[in-house]
Amino acid sequence: MLREPPAHGFDAYDPANGFGSDDPIRALGFGLGAKADIEVESSGDVVVIPDAAFLFNADFHRQGRDLLIAGDDGRRVVVHDYFAGDKRPALASREGATIAGYVVEAIVAKTSPTEVAQAGGQAGGAGTPIGRVEKVSGSAFVIRNGVPVNLNAGDLVFKGDVVQTGSGSSIGIGFVDGSAFNLAANARMVLNEMVYDPNGTGNSAVINLVQGSISFLAGQVAKTGDMKVETPVATMGIRGTIVITEISANNGPTKARSVFDPTTGRVGEVVFYDKNDPSVVLSRLTTQDTAVLITPTGTFQVTVTQVPVTDSERIAAQDLVRTVVDINAAMLANPIVPGIPGPTPPSPGDPGSPGTPGGSGGSGGGGGSGGTPDPLPNLGSTGGTTTTASFTPASTPFTIPGSTPITPITVGGGGGGGGGGGGGGTAGGTGDNGAPELSPDATPSHTPTGAGTVTGQAGGELAFTDPDAGDTHQASVSAGSAQWTRADSSPAGGTIPAETLAALGTALTVTIPQDAGGAGTVQWSFAIDYEAVRFLAAGEHLVVTYTITVQDAAGAVSTQPVTITLVGTNEAPVFLVDGSHQTGAAEDANTLTIVGESLFTDADLSDIHGVSAAPDPATPGNVGTLIAGVLDDS
Repeated sequence: MLREPPAHGFDAYDPANGFGSDDPIRALGFGLGAKADIEVESSGDVVVIPDAAFLFNADFHRQGRDLLIAGDDGRRVVVHDYFAGDKRPALASREGATIAGYVVEAIVAKTSPTEVAQAGGQAGGAGTPIGRVEKVSGSAFVIRNGVPVNLNAGDLVFKGDVVQTGSGSSIGIGFVDGSAFNLAANARMVLNEMVYDPNGTGNSAVINLVQGSISFLAGQVAKTGDMKVETPVATMGIRGTIVITEISANNGPTKARSVFDPTTGRVGEVVFYDKNDPSVVLSRLTTQDTAVLITPTGTFQVTVTQVPVTDSERIAAQDLVRTVVDINAAMLANPIVPGIPGPTPPSPGDPGSPGTPGGSGGSGGGGGSGGTPDPLPNLGSTGGTTTTASFTPASTPFTIPGSTPITPITVGGGGGGGGGGGGGGTAGGTGDNGAPELSPDATPSHTPTGAGTVTGQAGGELAFTDPDAGDTHQASVSAGSAQWTRADSSPAGGTIPAETLAALGTALTVTIPQDAGGAGTVQWSFAIDYEAVRFLAAGEHLVVTYTITVQDAAGAVSTQPVTITLVGTNEAPVFLVDGSHQTGAAEDANTLTIVGESLFTDADLSDIHGVSAAPDPATPGNVGTLIAGVLDDS
């Protein structure tokens, strides 16, 4: 029942007919002052909060036996006696999208030191981590034991944690089974369960997405057990293989699609189940060319629609794929051993750590206060800092033809007075020889002109000095290495082609046009054929570093690096003229089915592809239906 009159926007719910429609425009709190609360009795299995946007974006707090739902616009709902019984009712929007009671209980933040202390002990599963934060951009935090805690790269997460992100933020989490989740801005998910034994077959994982978008690469639980993702309108089962899926839950309705997984060379299967009856299959998704849209109808039923994936969505998916593959690689490189306890998280009410003493002239920081949690941040918060796990791109060395390693010789000091020896030199010959000194490059990185056409060219010079005015010098390229990265300097995740490394080995040459009077310059010139760097996709970089050496006649040397950055451009895929063939045919009384394959190539090694089919308008009389999909995209 309602403590406030129905005019405040709460319509009655009828299981047969859904929610009332006598006043559909008057959403929750409209017509009320900013400080007025709407009060609702908790009775039955469902409490209806008509405004879906308010419900799915609000903060939840416990006040004794009551549940306080607070929006960042000042609107508040008090659900009386929500925590009075053993079972927590679900919260539902007018349309019928729901947040389960156990999810509400996980999200709630205690609002007084007494209640925090009464929570006692660790959060469910705390002490045995189920995953680790691999990267954070912007503001992200976890609610654990009702206490919000900021998250940074390297922090562990536990069963029962509620992970939330702020505006313009994202977080990447790797789990013990190799699953990798990327949570986008203004999102919230609950880590309900993660049971994983590498030698077992009864593994299980349940993640509950309350609001926002996630993309994930499913790990071993999907192969050896049961992996589910709960949304406000349906339950998704991930079946049999590693799957990358993007889910967008916007105030209840959910859109999901499966994406080609480059680590397996296939698209995995996602099965959508009815939340009210898990035995009912709503839809199956086995292709990356369509998405499933599930919308609540207001009678706790849903409509299911399959919609085509747009070209812009396919392009955006490439970044999502790279992100979750990177998170997965970071976790696998430093895995968490299942069942091994991690550091004990702080219990609510524990005193804070002592502050760090101040610098010179300042006083040390005081001890942190105990017991009272920080206020729960709103999802719309734009504060916070950025921390990122160290995804260092691999550096691939390549051979410089004709170069030989140079071992510097310790320079002997000049004779010193009173038996004292002179200072030792850093490199060079013997006696009174002084070593040359090569100045560093004034430009951190050079971008060749002409890249994307025929050749990429760049050039520059490094000055050097030598205390021995009569010395002569030679210049050489003594070493080289390359890193394949994205525009944000994260690893692209591939192997640089051998022919590219061979071309880089001869791409930079050096000369000394002037060498007199103890000073000179080393001029360098870089040129590479565009064919050698066509493998770079749009926005990717090949960062090439050369070591330039100047050496005097006595063997003393000085070195400086020169860096060249080659920027990739998009190359269109090309169908092979002789790459199409029929692989099978079957005919029954009504249907002739023909199966075939067409081969294509793409110079951009990291690109991900989709395919579509449409009748040729210039060819009349087309019959039948052509269904196309990418079989192999390796």
